[in-house]
Amino acid sequence: MFTYSVFGLTIASELECDGFLAGTGKPDVTLRYGIVPERLDAGAPQGVCYQALPGQFLLQIKTIARYLVSNGDQILVDIMPGADLAAVGLFLQGAAFSAMLYQRGFLPFHGSAIATPRGAVVIAGPSGYGKSTLAAEFRRRGYAVLADELCAARVGHEVELLPANPTVMLWADTLDHLELDKASLRPARANMEKYIVPLGSGFSCAPLRLHAVYSLDLTNLPQPALIPITGLRKLRFLAQACYRPNFAESLQLSEPFFAAIAEVAPRVRMAEARRPRAGFRLRELADLIEGDFSV
Repeated sequence: MFTYSVFGLTIASELECDGFLAGTGKPDVTLRYGIVPERLDAGAPQGVCYQALPGQFLLQIKTIARYLVSNGDQILVDIMPGADLAAVGLFLQGAAFSAMLYQRGFLPFHGSAIATPRGAVVIAGPSGYGKSTLAAEFRRRGYAVLADELCAARVGHEVELLPANPTVMLWADTLDHLELDKASLRPARANMEKYIVPLGSGFSCAPLRLHAVYSLDLTNLPQPALIPITGLRKLRFLAQACYRPNFAESLQLSEPFFAAIAEVAPRVRMAEARRPRAGFRLRELADLIEGDFSV
């Protein structure tokens, strides 16, 4: 068994997970290989590629793997013959881990996070909108990265953003734009021009109070813009920034999910970050976000 630390949890794993930090102590979550059924109960709520029941979440990715996430403390992985093992890891660290976080009562954001003097800042948004690219730009400016693609917030006396893995995933053209050499980097999966970039000293391994959430959107205007989110609009905004919020509903966790949203909303700064469709304008958008979270 390998022992890892991610999202403040100790994970005991039969799977070797490249890029994870080493962990110690009694495991909170166990990852094992095993046989995973193709379906849960016939009446279980289902969506694209998944089924769910209270305490159980079945994720099925054709030609890759099936994952059964149980009670927030066990994940069973059934790898398909000939599957790309890098892809097995990506779906594990994305959808499967997000289901585990919902089961444990965390808020999983679909975004990247950086550490700032004011606290943790999450940059959320749909896939392909530039979350990791912005995280890499802020790393270039001297900010440490807390998480990439999936962030975990723990809601208690304070709202803490928990560190994930010390890597970011960037497309080849982003590497070129940021003047990073891809020659020594490992592709995120086979036949994909996306690469795993180790952060080294640019990773923050300590939990940090959540200060702000920015959600990326596209605009037809030529200039990037920042639109503050206030009042009751913060509730919907925050829910939409989470990783597949429909997972919470399918797991019958809507009540604790929205209770957590209601706890977090008044404590956190929020804005919609609009980037032009015609050209990213990366550094201008980063300037706007940096100016806002530094206030």
